[in-house]
Amino acid sequence: MKKSVLLFFALVSVCLIASCADGKTPGETDARTEVPSVAGEFSWDGVLASYSGITGQGVMRDGFFNVEKTKVNDASDALRLALNEHELSSGETYSVFRDAATETWLVSFYPKDENVMGGTLDVYLNGDGQTLLIVAGE
Repeated sequence: MKKSVLLFFALVSVCLIASCADGKTPGETDARTEVPSVAGEFSWDGVLASYSGITGQGVMRDGFFNVEKTKVNDASDALRLALNEHELSSGETYSVFRDAATETWLVSFYPKDENVMGGTLDVYLNGDGQTLLIVAGE
């Protein structure tokens, strides 16, 4: 009986170690492999109007990693490309939005806990996967 119990605990321990071998806790997902969905629509024209003439102050218009054309077919592609511009920290999550009329994507990164101080970071991509604008908010 004791051998059976010890064997059981050894097997459970090995399974737990194997599930955490990638550095994540059980149940934690990887933003590069999960399949996000589109959270909603946004207006690219509205964004352009809001940031027209604004430079600095958290508005970045050049110096991006995504400069080559890479077709964005869905929210997963948009997230994957946005992650080239911003590394997702353990305390952040994201939402993906689309402007179907202009084939523009918005990936918004923000704190998981709304009580945590820290701002948002919005990455705007065109349908060819090129970053158009990054806006850091409060």
